[in-house]
Amino acid sequence: MKKLLFLILTCLALTACSSTDTIEREAHSFNYAGVLEPIEMSIWQYGTHTLTTDEGNFYAVKSDTIDLNEYNNKSVQVEGEVIDGYPVDNGPEFLDIKSIQVMNK
Repeated sequence: MKKLLFLILTCLALTACSSTDTIEREAHSFNYAGVLEPIEMSIWQYGTHTLTTDEGNFYAVKSDTIDLNEYNNKSVQVEGEVIDGYPVDNGPEFLDIKSIQVMNK
């Protein structure tokens, strides 16, 4: 009986841990629309571009898989992940773009 109770509690604990990871991962992903611009000079020293959303929110962004220069000064829809540990130096949140699409206006 004790072994069965231990097995049930262990399964519950593992299930709770894996569902927490999923919630945490979802909380760190994003989907925004806005204008992408290259960073020419900044005080915060991170990111290659900025994204200003239609609502006026401002983000530093980068991508390891996409050449963001192809989208300079264009209205885009982006998806990706928030990079932990930011903002720093009074800068904006830092985003890693995983996919991008030009918006037709």
